[in-house]
Amino acid sequence: MENLISEKQCRKILAKVSPRFILESYEVKKLEQESMGGLIGLHYKLYLQYKENNKKEEIQFFLKTLNRRSTTMYRVSTDLRMFKKESLFYMSFLPLFRDKGIDVSFAPRGYLCENDCVVIEDLSLSKFKLYPKSESLDLEHCYGCLTALAKFHMSSILYEIYTSEDLGTKYSFLDEHPDLKNLAFSQDDNYGALLMEKAVLGILDVAKLEFVEKGEFHDFENKLNTILSNQDENSKFRKCLLHGDLWSNNFLHKYEKNKLVESKLIDFQLLNYGPPSSDVLHFIYSNTRRKFRDEYFDTLLTYYYKKLKEFYMIRAYLSKKFFQKRNILNPVKS
Repeated sequence: MENLISEKQCRKILAKVSPRFILESYEVKKLEQESMGGLIGLHYKLYLQYKENNKKEEIQFFLKTLNRRSTTMYRVSTDLRMFKKESLFYMSFLPLFRDKGIDVSFAPRGYLCENDCVVIEDLSLSKFKLYPKSESLDLEHCYGCLTALAKFHMSSILYEIYTSEDLGTKYSFLDEHPDLKNLAFSQDDNYGALLMEKAVLGILDVAKLEFVEKGEFHDFENKLNTILSNQDENSKFRKCLLHGDLWSNNFLHKYEKNKLVESKLIDFQLLNYGPPSSDVLHFIYSNTRRKFRDEYFDTLLTYYYKKLKEFYMIRAYLSKKFFQKRNILNPVKS
């Protein structure tokens, strides 16, 4: 499997860790548990053996490639420019955020994005792990995920604010990166948009079977339309970078004494731009059951916006210029 990545690429990766390291050899191994991929991406471990001061060492990374085994998924991936978006996030956006002092601890570090190959920090080395795939998220994990999501959203909001101030004019990510529009919900003639259209129609058909007899289908349809309408590029609300794929397997969690202490986001291949409420609603409805939402929906929304404001004010405290712009963060309707 070494042909997934070249020796030259491995040297580039190692150089980002330390220019003192000298590559000796490398090895690629298929991930033992393919629970983290297999549909859109194929996942592996990358091991680099190197020398430092004549002492042999090894360092480990997470490697992902597009799934060429499935013609359908590969076409969806290329039509929606998934690799290009993930590369943009890891190789461009995260370094730009860091340069402006913005907290990017919500995501792993990226080391390489070339030829449909993504190499990032292996979070398992820091004892991050997945939530059980078969279980809906509990309140503790919802809080952890929403904290990471709020930090992610605020990173792009802060970057736009800083860049606008530097340029002396309003800056938007779409100014430089028009591909960030949500192609899956666009009118463009692409395979991904067609697949999304069929998926939404399928969801409506399933919902009718469950909700029509209870007289609740109209309420479900209205909520679905609310989520879809939030993709409107002309929305008056503040926008930011969106993740777009917030099911539970795209979060990793770290624990101390069986208590959740940190959650991180992974898989930014559906990165797009729009109001943060789209991500928040997507997350809640994708990872919780109705009974749970009936009890905690408002609590989760309140918690998310509390964290969003908290991350904004922390940065505001460190930068006096923010106190002159207290109205910069407009609430986003859900």
